[in-house]
Amino acid sequence: MPSLIQALASYLDHCRLEEQSLRTIEGKRHNLQLFVRWYISKHGFNVCDLNKDGILDFMRYLHEYRDPQTKRLICRATRRNKITAVRIFCRYLFQSDHLAINLSEKVKTPKAERLITQDILQPEEVAAIAKQTIVTGENGVRDCAILAVFFSCGIRRNEITTLTLKSINYDAKLLFVRKGKGNKDRIIPIAEGALELIKRYKEDIRPQLVNYHSGDYLFLDNRGMQFNGGQVSSLISKYKQRAGISKRGASNLYRHTTATVMLDSGADLLTVQKMLGHEDVSTTQVYTHIAVGKLRDDYVRTHPAATLPSIYSPEP
Repeated sequence: MPSLIQALASYLDHCRLEEQSLRTIEGKRHNLQLFVRWYISKHGFNVCDLNKDGILDFMRYLHEYRDPQTKRLICRATRRNKITAVRIFCRYLFQSDHLAINLSEKVKTPKAERLITQDILQPEEVAAIAKQTIVTGENGVRDCAILAVFFSCGIRRNEITTLTLKSINYDAKLLFVRKGKGNKDRIIPIAEGALELIKRYKEDIRPQLVNYHSGDYLFLDNRGMQFNGGQVSSLISKYKQRAGISKRGASNLYRHTTATVMLDSGADLLTVQKMLGHEDVSTTQVYTHIAVGKLRDDYVRTHPAATLPSIYSPEP
């Protein structure tokens, strides 16, 4: 009977053979290492020591677990992710005949929270952030193009880092995201203004950055290398701070804004789902709570509190 450490290594290798994304595998490794270390210290070293009571005990432990960096209790969504990773791991152990019982069916995953995202950028704030790129000199053209792609297309941080020179069809005004979240491809419309910025960067700035290690990545950092996610977040946060905008988020702030303004202007929910690359439309529905343009107009037109302001002023 293998140890939990051996079983974890075997499972991660199985995920690689299934060609899951590196980000997905790293997330599973991070979550399951916490579980394996805790389980070995509390219940047993081998796979045969796994049982329902031990996993439920781990779930109780997560309610007291604090993030090593922030020292804060982890949120419900994070607990859910960690428990889901354990359930899938147990299902793999059952299917590979390491466990006689499918423990993934014995333990329920907590329901996901549907949090309403309130922070979005107003048009003047989008312009103010973009304006800050001027002070960066020539590389500001690149940074402005990156911001324009985020606002125009609503793509994820890691998706913009993997764009290549062939990712954009300038004639059709389309952007091709290859192997986005869930290893899925999708095609997204892109605005004319964003295309003009990309063309300027590609013709005037990128040739100055490119080197032997650049590959065909579209956006290159100051060393001529592919951007990583942390660099992109820092870039956006820098310009946000200079513009005096304190709203939370970096690339996700642009993503939330794109989804909200499109829905608020009458875009179909399924259209926005496809554009954002959401597997489940229920994820996109979160944005309908803040796309309130029509709701606000109907309220002002029909509710007595808005149509009869004197209702608040009783007769003397």
